[in-house]
Amino acid sequence: MNPNDFDSVHLKVTMTNNTTRTQIKEGVLYFGGTRSTEKHHQGLELKVLELEEAAMLLDIPSKLCAIGHNLTVQIETLNHQPKIVLTTSTKVEKITPSEGKQTEQILVKLVQFDEQAWESLKELFWSSGSDR
Repeated sequence: MNPNDFDSVHLKVTMTNNTTRTQIKEGVLYFGGTRSTEKHHQGLELKVLELEEAAMLLDIPSKLCAIGHNLTVQIETLNHQPKIVLTTSTKVEKITPSEGKQTEQILVKLVQFDEQAWESLKELFWSSGSDR
């Protein structure tokens, strides 16, 4: 799957690390529900790079999780009808630092999720081919 396939479908991605009680929501880092005022905790991006059968590859800011951490990931389509909203409990399986960036790629295994929303999201991207 080509990560550029995701360019034409705009996603809102939120991630909560249930192990550390940190969250990235609307580009801002929260600690235990409190918004960080640190400048480097603003404008953060979460990107969906790949969808697998029961896993996702995400690009996230560095040092927000570790292998074995439990995350809640919410993905919402912003410019696609019908709107797809997936909220899933996941477990971090693998972490790979991104070269030359302050991000890392994490592979998360889906633990608990709405199967219909997951299938709809996968179908949206898998059927798009390379024209997106």
